[in-house]
Amino acid sequence: VEEQTYNEYINSLSSPTALAILEINPMSGLTLLEFSPIISIEIINRMLGGSGGCMQTTRSFTEIDLTLLQRIMSHITNLIDASWSKVLKVSTTLKKIETSPQFAQITSYNETIAIITLHVKIGDKTEGFINFCIPHIAIEPIAKQLNTKLWYTSESAELSSEHYESIKRKVA
Repeated sequence: VEEQTYNEYINSLSSPTALAILEINPMSGLTLLEFSPIISIEIINRMLGGSGGCMQTTRSFTEIDLTLLQRIMSHITNLIDASWSKVLKVSTTLKKIETSPQFAQITSYNETIAIITLHVKIGDKTEGFINFCIPHIAIEPIAKQLNTKLWYTSESAELSSEHYESIKRKVA
C-alpha cells in the first residue's frame, strides 16, 4: 500500500495500459483498477487459446482486446465486492475502460490517493502487477469501518454470542 498524489500516479503509467474506472457504492467518487500491459496482454492471449508467454508488451489494444478486458473487469467487480464484505457491503460497477492514462480522470490531480499493488504471476514466465487506486475522497466516508480493531472486536463478540453453547457442549 502506497500513498501519493493522483498526478504522480497517472504520470508514472505507461501508455497503453488497461485502466478500469469503477464506481464502488457507498464510497463517493470513482476508483481505478490498473492492469500492467504485460498482464493484460497475457490474459487476453490465454483467453483466445494461446499458451502464454507472449513477448509483445507494448502493442495497442484492439477492439476485440477491449471487449475481452471489459468482460474480465466485469468479473473482477464481483471479486471486489467479496473482498470488501468483511469491512463493508459494497456494490461495484464498471463505468468504462481506458487505455490512455490521460483520459482516466477520476479525481483532481492534487488529490491524495491510496495505491494497493498486487503482484501477479501467470504461468512460469509472466509477472506483472495490478494496482487498485482509491482517492482519499472515496475512503473518507467509510474511514470508521476501516479500523482493524473494530473488525476483531465485532468478530469475537459475534463468535461468543453465536457459538458459545456449541463449543461448551463439545468441550464437556
